[in-house]
Amino acid sequence: MGLDVGRKRIGVAFSDLLGLTAQAHEVWQCRGRTQDVQHLVELAKERDVGEVVLGYPLRTDGTAGPEAEYVVDFKEALHTEAPDLIFHLWDERFTTHEAERSLKEQGLNGRRRRQVVDMAAAALILQSFMERRANRRGT
Repeated sequence: MGLDVGRKRIGVAFSDLLGLTAQAHEVWQCRGRTQDVQHLVELAKERDVGEVVLGYPLRTDGTAGPEAEYVVDFKEALHTEAPDLIFHLWDERFTTHEAERSLKEQGLNGRRRRQVVDMAAAALILQSFMERRANRRGT
């Protein structure tokens, strides 16, 4: 499961059963930490998720700022509710820009693009994580 965590919206993506491709799933409109965590944990259970990859929004110089700290806190809240899951923070620099560019190339207008960019970014985060893992395994 891949997450692009923001303060207003959370993009959600899932991998296929073989862990080869990531598909955008939804954009969750935040309703407060408790409800947000509960929703995501329920999704993880429904999909029999074992690992969660959260986009880690580092600054361009590689340092962590307030948004990165927010994601770490969110990860800890998820871990408290779902201690059996494995959580990964994944450098997400430029994924939202890449998602917006891709959606624009596909012809989505500004309003529709804003509605789906977070789940597209979640899919890019998850896909890049899976590709790195596959490369490390030599597959």
